[in-house]
Amino acid sequence: MKIFKGEFYRISVLTDKLVRLEYSQTGSFEDRTTQLIYNRDFGQVSLDYIETSNVLDIMTDYFHLHFNKGEFNAENLFIELKGNFAVYGSRWYFGESIETLKGTARTLDKADGAISLEDGIISRNGIALLDDSQGFIWDEQSGYIERENQIDLYFFAYGHDYRGAIRDFYHLTGSTPLLPRYALGNWWSRYWPYTSDEYLNLIDRFKTEKIPLSIGVLDMDWHITDIPARFGSGWTGYSWNRDLIPNPEQLLQELHDRKLKLSLNVHPADGIRAYEEAYTRVAKRLGLNVELEEPAIFDFLIPLLGKLTLKMFIIS
Repeated sequence: MKIFKGEFYRISVLTDKLVRLEYSQTGSFEDRTTQLIYNRDFGQVSLDYIETSNVLDIMTDYFHLHFNKGEFNAENLFIELKGNFAVYGSRWYFGESIETLKGTARTLDKADGAISLEDGIISRNGIALLDDSQGFIWDEQSGYIERENQIDLYFFAYGHDYRGAIRDFYHLTGSTPLLPRYALGNWWSRYWPYTSDEYLNLIDRFKTEKIPLSIGVLDMDWHITDIPARFGSGWTGYSWNRDLIPNPEQLLQELHDRKLKLSLNVHPADGIRAYEEAYTRVAKRLGLNVELEEPAIFDFLIPLLGKLTLKMFIIS
């Protein structure tokens, strides 16, 4: 890695095809990991540069970065990809959007046919941009914390070396864990208020019909949804609906005996409210006002709340 730093900017050449662009009005820059970025150390990099008090030019075998030292804007900063990858050239001016070959989508909820995809890190023009400006910082003492207002971009100049771009993306963000084998099998998920007996009969029907099944998903009716009006919507919940599932432990055991993995659908947005079975314990740990039925607002930036939320599934 080669770093060029000014009062308000820092430009880090991570590889001869990957460069990090940071701009901060306070002059502070981030070296900790984020939600997205795991490892910025790619070792030594080969480059040439010309630097004066006002101008910085960085050249590798694959790109040329030109920066008139000042704010990051289209007049001061551009990066040009070397090679004939586009009819009108492959120069990117700061602030321009880049048409990529796309990545994925956050959710398929309400999808019916084609949906818009987020941008990816490869493109026909050979360049792409990864924006980590809003990424939460991982702090060893406090967990995830919000970062100050700053620009933090990663410019990919890989041309049509798509495999190389993806390889270095995984080096930068960390390797994706291998999916467990059972996750590649058939899943059953239906938004329906199943009772324990109905669900077990359904799973047995799959076996009778010789349809292999790996995972069952119980949608939100596994938990209480008919709650007192003062608590609002029953969309969020953590307490078993014992009218439908009177003995959760028995249901789980019988499903496991049938070699089925089980997933519970959870919508955590409304937090842990006073009607939940575990509320008293959670309120005590968090110092909530029980008389006023103060809820444990959902915020995974509070490490203790995150631990308690996950632990409730074991306690309940």
